[in-house]
Amino acid sequence: MSGICGIWNLDGAPVSPPILAAMTARLAHRGLNGEHSLIRGSLGTSYQKLAVTPESINETQPAVDGSGLVLLWDGRLDNREDLVPLLAGLTLEAPDVDFVLAAYRQWGETFVSRLVGDFALALFDPSQARLFLARDPMGPRTLYYCQVGQEFLFGSEIKALLAHPRVQTAPDDDAVAEWIYQIPDFSDPTRTFYRDIKGVPAGTVMRVSPEGIKRQRHWDLDVHRQLRFQDYDDYVAAYRECFDRAVRRRLRSAFPVAMAVSGGLDSSSIYCVAKEIAPNGVGGKDIIAMALVPEDPLANEDEYQRIIEEKYHTSLLKLPLVSAPMVAAARGEAAWFSEGPFLKWDIWRDFSRLAVDKGARVLFSGFFGDHLLTNPHYILDLLARGRFHQAFRHTRDYFDWWEGLDTRFKLAELSASLKGYLVPDRVRPLYHGFRRKLKKRSIQYLPWFSPKLAEAAARIERERSYLHFPGSRMHAKIIYQYLHSRLLNLRLDMEFKMDAEFPYDSVMPFRDRDLVQMMVSLPGEVAYQAGSRGIHREAMRGILPEAVRLRRSKAMFLEPARRGAQDDLARLRSSLLGGAAQRLGYLQTVAGNLDQALGYLDNGLPAARDATLPWATNDLVALEEWCTAFFDGSVAEVRV
Repeated sequence: MSGICGIWNLDGAPVSPPILAAMTARLAHRGLNGEHSLIRGSLGTSYQKLAVTPESINETQPAVDGSGLVLLWDGRLDNREDLVPLLAGLTLEAPDVDFVLAAYRQWGETFVSRLVGDFALALFDPSQARLFLARDPMGPRTLYYCQVGQEFLFGSEIKALLAHPRVQTAPDDDAVAEWIYQIPDFSDPTRTFYRDIKGVPAGTVMRVSPEGIKRQRHWDLDVHRQLRFQDYDDYVAAYRECFDRAVRRRLRSAFPVAMAVSGGLDSSSIYCVAKEIAPNGVGGKDIIAMALVPEDPLANEDEYQRIIEEKYHTSLLKLPLVSAPMVAAARGEAAWFSEGPFLKWDIWRDFSRLAVDKGARVLFSGFFGDHLLTNPHYILDLLARGRFHQAFRHTRDYFDWWEGLDTRFKLAELSASLKGYLVPDRVRPLYHGFRRKLKKRSIQYLPWFSPKLAEAAARIERERSYLHFPGSRMHAKIIYQYLHSRLLNLRLDMEFKMDAEFPYDSVMPFRDRDLVQMMVSLPGEVAYQAGSRGIHREAMRGILPEAVRLRRSKAMFLEPARRGAQDDLARLRSSLLGGAAQRLGYLQTVAGNLDQALGYLDNGLPAARDATLPWATNDLVALEEWCTAFFDGSVAEVRV
C-alpha cells in the first residue's frame, strides 16, 4: 500500500518543508518506488509510492491538473471500464488518478460515490478552498486527520501526524476500554486509540474547509434491495459471476500475487478461482500459494492442501508452525506498525516476508468469509414469516456442517447467536438496561486490568449507542452490522497497517463491495440453502476439489495459540510489572495484585480447554507492546 500525507494551513500561512518531510519520513516503509512531495503555498502534500497495477508504474503523485486540483490516491480503481464512456478523453491505459480527477471535474462533490475499488484519497480544490478525504466502503486503506491551531494534518498512518512537533496526544482511555472489553458501541466512527486524532470511517467522505469539517457517507449497503430468480441455479450462477469478479479485480497486478491457502473453503476457493481465471499466472509468474503447516494435528490442514496441489499441479510454499507467540524479536516493532493494542502472530510476519521475497506485491486472504457466509440469523426471518417447518429444516442443515461437536454445544451456540436479535430494535436499549440491573456486572471482570479500565468499560456499556438498521430482514442486518462495526473496523485497520510494513497490497475478495451487496440482497434461505456456506459451496462445484468443497470441519488453532500465549507471558511477565501499561493505569497499579492476577494466567494457560485465556493473554501482551512503542508512561509524550 502506498502512503499519503499532507498539511493544509487554513489561515493561508506557508507550509514548513521540514515538518512535511518529517511526516512523510514516518511513511517511508510504504515508498518502495520513491517519494514525491509538493508544496504550494498553504498546502503541502507527500506521496510514498508502491506501484502494483500496470497503470501505476509510470504514474506520478501528487497528481495536479491544469485547474490546480491536487490529488493523492492510495488505491486500486475497479470500475475503470464503466467510467471510460462517461469521462471524456480517457482510455483504459490511463492511470487511476486521471480517472479520479476527471470524475471530480464531471460530478463535483459527489465524485467519490462513482468510484469502486479499494482506496483512500485526498483531493484539494483551490478554487473552492476545499479538501476532500475519503475511503471506500470496505476500508482496506486507512486515513487519519487532526488539527493543531490553523494547521489541518492528514496521513495514511497516525505516526505521520505524531511527527508534527505541535501534535501532543495521549491514549484515549475510553477507546482502550471499549476494545479490551469488546463493547459494540456505534456512536462515533471517527474515534481512534489516540486523543484528538480521528480516523476517516470506511465509506465516508470528509469535506474540510476553513469553516469546519462535514462528514457524509458516500455509499452504504442497500438493505431493501432483493434479488429474485426463478431457479436456484440462477442464484448460483449470479453468485459465481460476482465472486469471480471479486477475485479478478484483485488480480490486476504488474507483479506476481501471493495467496494464503489454508486448505479451508474460503482461502481455497480464492486460489482455485484465481487459477481458473489466470492459469498462466500474473505478472509473468505463477500465482504464489503459501500455507501454514501446524505441528498440532487439530490445526493441520495438510491433507486438504495436498488435494489442491494435485488438482492444480502446483506446490504450496509451506511454513511450519509450532506455537503462535505474538511478540516480535524487536520489542514494540510490530506495535509501531499496528498503532493500537492488537498484534498478529509473528508467523504472519514471516508469511509476509516470504511473499515479498518471491516478488509478490499483492497478498490475498480469505478473511471475512465467515462473516459473510455463516450467519444463521436468517432462521429468524423464516420464523417471522410463519415458515416453521422450513426454519426447522434449515436449523438441522446448519448443524450438519458442525462436525465433531455435540448437539448441546451446537444448540447453545445457536441460542447465543440468535437470542439477542429476538428483541425489536425500538426496545433494545430498555431490554439491555433491564438485563444490567439483574446482573452485578455488565462486563466480564478481568483481574489483571485496572478498576479504572473496568469502570470506563461499564460506563460505555451503559451509555453506548445502538446500530440503527433501516431494514427488516435479520439476514441483511447481521452483514450490515459487520460492515458498520467499529470493533471489527478497528481490528481491520490495525491489521492492514501491520501489513503495510511490507511492500504489497493486502486484499480480501470476500469484502468486495458488490459481493457483500449481493449476499445482503439474496433471500437468507437461498444464500444458506443446504447449510453453512450453501450457495458458495454450490458455486464452487467443479472448481474446488470435492473433499475441500464439502468438508465439514475447521482447523482448531487452540493448541498453537495456548502455547504461544504461554511463551509471550513468560517473556513479558517481568516487564509488565512497572511497565508502560501499568504506568498508564491500564493494569492493576498495586504490584502484588498484578502479580497475583498474572499468576492466574500462568496457572490457567497450560490446562486451557478453550480460547478464553489465550485471547486474554494476547490482549494483555498487545496492550503492553503498544504502550511501550508509543508512550513512555506519561500520558503527554509520544515516542518518536
